[in-house]
Amino acid sequence: MNWTHWLDECPPEYRHLEWAFLNALRRPHYTLNLKHGGQVYAMAYSPDGRYIASAGDGAVKLWDARTGEPVPCTVDHGDLVTCLAFHPTEPLLVMAGS
Repeated sequence: MNWTHWLDECPPEYRHLEWAFLNALRRPHYTLNLKHGGQVYAMAYSPDGRYIASAGDGAVKLWDARTGEPVPCTVDHGDLVTCLAFHPTEPLLVMAGS
């Protein structure tokens, strides 16, 4: 048994920043060129590894994490978005900013 077993066994209510960091270490590392347009102030990786959300200049965009292609789900927030987070178990994305 390796250390990733402990990540899988961790209950969702205890999955915080430390859990997300260690979970990210077991994903394949590669570079994507996401064409968000303008300054990006926040990014988040979905818990299932399928999506990346980016935020900046009032827009929040969703991307396919494997291909870097945009997913038709752009949200015009209207204000600056500086924080994004995916819910650990539900298909929800939370955004905050000014």
